[in-house]
Order: sequence, then C-alpha cells, then structure tokens
Amino acid sequence: LMDPPSEAMGSPHAHAHLSHSAIAVIPIDDDTLRATAVIADMTGRPAAQVSVKAPRDIVAQGHRTINYFLLWQSVSGVLVTLMAIVFVHRVILIPIARLNSQVSTIAANSSFSDRLKITSTDEVGEASRAVNQMLAALEAANDKQMAAYDELKRTQAQLVQSAKLASIGELAAGVAHELNQPLMVIRGTAQLLDRALTNGGIDMAGMGGQLDLIERNTKRMVSIIEHLRTFSRQSSGERAKVDVNKTIESCFLLLGEQLRVSEIAVEMDLADHLPMVWCDENQLEQVFLNLITNARDAIKEKLASGEGDHFGSMRLTTRHLTGQPEMVEIRVRDNGGGIGEDKLDWIFDPFFTTNEVGKGTGLGLSISYGIIQDHHGDLWVDDTSPEGTTFIVKLPTGSGADGPVPVGLGS
Repeated sequence: LMDPPSEAMGSPHAHAHLSHSAIAVIPIDDDTLRATAVIADMTGRPAAQVSVKAPRDIVAQGHRTINYFLLWQSVSGVLVTLMAIVFVHRVILIPIARLNSQVSTIAANSSFSDRLKITSTDEVGEASRAVNQMLAALEAANDKQMAAYDELKRTQAQLVQSAKLASIGELAAGVAHELNQPLMVIRGTAQLLDRALTNGGIDMAGMGGQLDLIERNTKRMVSIIEHLRTFSRQSSGERAKVDVNKTIESCFLLLGEQLRVSEIAVEMDLADHLPMVWCDENQLEQVFLNLITNARDAIKEKLASGEGDHFGSMRLTTRHLTGQPEMVEIRVRDNGGGIGEDKLDWIFDPFFTTNEVGKGTGLGLSISYGIIQDHHGDLWVDDTSPEGTTFIVKLPTGSGADGPVPVGLGS
C-alpha cells in the first residue's frame, strides 16, 4: 500500500528524520507486522510512503533459519577443529614424539650403532633419514676416537714403564746400599761363626741368636729384591683397595738407606685408620717414589751449595679429609732450596727438568700428575720458597674412581 506523504513529512524536520531512517517495523497485533519505508524523489525529498503488512510467522521463520545457520556453522567449526587436531596429532605429533623418544634413547645409551625406524616418506621420515646419516657419521667418528684412545693408552703405558725403569736406574745406588747393609751383617756373623768353629770355642747356646740374625737379614734382602721386581713390572692397570700408609712405607725399602747415607732425616706422620683408596698400587708407589727422590735431589743440591748450617730433612704426612667427596691427602715436604717462580708453570710439562743433562728424563712429575688425574685425584705444589717445597696429593676414597679417564701428561 502506498500512502500520500503527510504535511509533516514535507517539513524540514520530517525530511531530516526520514532521510536517516530505513524501514520501520511496527507490530500491529500478535499475528501481523507492518513495515513502512519512504521513497524519495529526484531531489531527495520524500515522494511516497510504502507500507507492507506480513504475518509474524514469516519473521519467526527467518529468525529460526538464522539460528539454524549459526548452529550449523558452530557445529561444523567444532567438527573441523576436532578433525584438524586428530590429523595433526596422528600425522605430525605422534611421529615426532616417536622420533624424539628414539633419539633420546640413543643419546642416553650413547649407542651410535643404533638406527631410527623409518615408517613414512613425509617430512618426519626425511628427518629420520637425516638423523640416521648423522648417527652413521657419529659412529665412524667414535670408532676413530676409541682407536686413537686405545693407541694413546698403549703409548702412555709404554711411557710410564720407561719412566719407571729410568727411576730404577737412578735408584740402583740406593738399592745397593739397602742390600749392602744386611750383606755385611750376614758376612760378619758368618766370619764370627767360622772363627769360633776353627778355634773350637763355638758357643752352641749363642749360635741360635747369630743364626736368627742371619735369617732376619736374608729376609730383608729377599723383601727388597722382591719389591724391586714387583715395582719394575709393567702395571696391569687393575685397581684395588690400597692402604696409602703402607705404600709410602714400602717406598723406603728402596730409598731408606740411600737417604740415610745422604744424611737426610725422614719424619713420617701417618694418620691412623686412614680409609682405603681405590687405585693401582704400583702406579701410586711410582708417584710417591718420584716425589721423594725429587725432594732428596733438592735437599742434596742445597747441601752441596754449603748455605749455612743446613741439614737435610723430609716430612711425609697423611690425613683423612671428610668433606664431599671424601679424600685422602698426602703431603711431601722438604727443606731444599725451593722451585723458582719462573719454573712453577712448567714443572708438570713433559720433558721439563732443572737437572743437568743426563740426569733425569723430565717425565717424573708429568707422569705422576697424569697418574693422579687418572685416579680422579689432584697433585700440585702447595708452597715453595728458599726454605723448602711442599707437594700435595689428594685421592678419593671408595670404589667409584676407576672410570676410563684418559691420563693427562701435562698440567
């Protein structure tokens, strides 16, 4: 229906109102709606008014249609989202998680010979192939490294043995002194017995004591020779619980008489109930022998210089350190002339020596340092001055220090 425009519509106020209006919907009753719109002429002025009546169920149907569309759109969005999540989970996340698990297992076991299972040709499969190629390269590099490590260990064992034999050569004079004393006792006792037998005045009651003296000195000689033979053997590398105090005391089977002849007093302050250390006793004795002979040489050099009323002395102490980790500490102190500051940074380097040419190989401290490092311990100069030098060795107690750690030959 079209109604003529009213006078009110022709007023400026009505024009302004209508020009800003679209369609006006007015409910007439419960069953009918009326929609009204104004049509403008060429100049934009209201020319006619259009009214339309419609049943309310059409409007309701439109609302229902809109609601159904919105509901369908929401359900479709949820379904698409769920399908996308399932797709991403099965096609991407699960294969990536499987790949990560396999890589983590290989990394944890360091099993570079293992390979990933490739079950697809997508990007995850390509990543698996790339990881397998990397594992193959790592396996080859690891094999080369292990071969180089084994060769290094063999070379090092030969070097340690060479240094040990050189030490035995330097100890030869001391061993001769160690054996000479019981030999003289045995010889003197035998001469007394022979003279008494010749003169017919042998005392059968006193012979037992003289024979006992011979037996004790022969046992001492056997002990020295057996210890020298044991020390000269190449180390098997096997480790066991070792009493550090006994290892230190055994060093003086080879050095004690030599130090006495050199007029060097030795004081030992060895802690009671010292915990065992897990080590190669033969190698540990080599370290202690080297530190003791170095201290001896420093003292003899100072004695030879004639600096004041100098007398040689050496002190060895052991103690138990109860911190974490639990350690055994060994100190070797001498009253020699000390180590120059310009040499402190070099003393643990291979072939560095302050001795004259032909005296020493320059490997003693370097190899000693490597042996202690291999036992997860430490060796360093605690202090040095013209009044003497103190070396400290620390070794862990227990049985957890026997891992395959390469021996370092330098500081």
